[in-house]
Order: sequence, then C-alpha cells, then structure tokens
Amino acid sequence: MTVIRPNSIAGITSIAALGDNISFYNSDGVNISQSNANINSISGVSTIANLRVTGVSTISNLNATGVSTIANLRVTGVVTASSYYGDGSNLTGISSVSFATTSFGLSGNPSVLVSGIGINTTSASQQFQVGSGTSIVVIDSSGDFGIGTVSVPSRFYVQGNAAGNIVSIGNTNATTTLDFTRGNNFTLTLTGNITIANPTGVTTGQSGVILIQEDGTGGYTCAWGTSWDFASSTAPTLTTTANALNALPYFARSTTSIVVGSVIAGIGTL
Repeated sequence: MTVIRPNSIAGITSIAALGDNISFYNSDGVNISQSNANINSISGVSTIANLRVTGVSTISNLNATGVSTIANLRVTGVVTASSYYGDGSNLTGISSVSFATTSFGLSGNPSVLVSGIGINTTSASQQFQVGSGTSIVVIDSSGDFGIGTVSVPSRFYVQGNAAGNIVSIGNTNATTTLDFTRGNNFTLTLTGNITIANPTGVTTGQSGVILIQEDGTGGYTCAWGTSWDFASSTAPTLTTTANALNALPYFARSTTSIVVGSVIAGIGTL
C-alpha cells in the first residue's frame, strides 16, 4: 500500500493504476480517503491514470487518463479533452460562443452540418424553421423562403396578406429624385411645376406605384427624366385640378428603363 500524508501533492511525474492501493492522510495523520482523493491541491502532475477525485479545490497542470469520477473540480486555465459528455444544462457563467474559423480548434472555412434547425418549435419540417402554424418562417432544402406555411411553391412565398411601405416625399416644387432603395411606392404633393428625375437605387424587376397629388391651388405640371419610359414615348397627362390625385404604376425593366403604365387620374385625395 502506498501512503501519502501531506495536504499537497506537487511535482509528481506519474501516478498510474494504483486503484485501492493508495491512501491519503492529512498533516495530522488522519486518513482522508482510500482511492478517493479529498485534498487541497494537486500541481505539477504529468499523468494520473484511473483516478477518482472528490472535493478537490485546485488542480493545475494535470493530465488525467481513464478517470472514473471527478466531482467539485475547479480548473484555472485551458481545459482540453478528446470528448465531453452531458447536456451542459448545469453550465453557468458562459457569456457568448464564437463560431469564428479558429473556434473549437477549427481552421480554414469550417461548416456546421445539420439536417434541420428549429426555433420555438418542437420539430423542424424544413431545413430551417421558426415557429409553427400560421406564425412560421421556413427555408426548405432548395433554399426557397416561405412565410405562414411549410409548403413553399416558389422562391419566395407568403401565405396571407403582404404589404410594402409608401415613401412620403412631401411637398415639392422643384426637381425631385426618388430613391428606390427606400421602398417601391411613393407619394408627393405638387406645390409648383416639377421634374421627376431619373431615380437612384433601382433594382431590376422592382415595381410599385407613384402617387402625385396637386395642392389646394392645383394647375402644376410634371416632367420626367430619360429613364422613365411611356407608351409611344409620350408622358401621360395628369389631372391638375386642386387636390387632384393621380396614380402611375411602374416596372423597372432595367436600372435605366422604368416602364410606366397608364395613369389612373382623378381618383380623389389621400
């Protein structure tokens, strides 16, 4: 039997396969345990095999293999292992997890392969799913995006109503440039003759409606930049009576060709 009496074990190169043949005693000669070390400090130990440790306050520079049980272990520094077990439900004090290319020992361009990810749902019927029922957002295996349904028949599909904002330009009496990155629909009130210049931020395929209203005086005209294309290359005639409202639907055929449909004139006021 190996008898170890001090409170601290330091500078030991190897303790291997000792099993029940090791006993620990404190400085008063009282047996601490047999094959269960309950000591204050283990430091500088290179290898300990088949060790069962309980109630240890500090262990530094420990390389343990074949360990049966370690309870109440506090480690200062980096902990590495070939694998970890348990669901992590008792872990505390973790503020964040980084998935950078160097995290978890990964290098290059690592990826995480998951068959399905579900958030706020008991199961994920698609590659990515948030919620369930009518309050659901999914991405299927083809990368199609759906809202309100798990069945996505097109690249983007919404089951239920959908709407876009109306960008208010306000009163204008000079050259006006619409910024298409702000939205698809625009409204402006004429307080003088204006020119609607070539828009900025156009995305090919973008479409919407431009609402043009006369102020309480009326009688103002609207000219157009070269990117606006009309039937027979002729801009429509707007109703210019006081407070008249005109609606012009459009479709962006390209970033420099905005096709404008027939004006819906005299539809009242906003």
